[in-house]
Amino acid sequence: MKEQLIQIIMAQSPAIVAGIKALFKEKHPDLPEPTSEEVIAAELEVFGKSVIVDDAWLAAHPDWNK
Repeated sequence: MKEQLIQIIMAQSPAIVAGIKALFKEKHPDLPEPTSEEVIAAELEVFGKSVIVDDAWLAAHPDWNK
């Protein structure tokens, strides 16, 4: 299943980036449109922070899945 998810994400990545750029322009019409690289960097930062929060929660709740 993981491989299939990765394939979908890879195939849809340009559309996801374009969608985020469009949302940014809608929310911030006076600012310059971010580059694709800036959008991807922001996505990676959000994902990284989410993993840190998840790991901290799991460490604080070692028995949550028992």
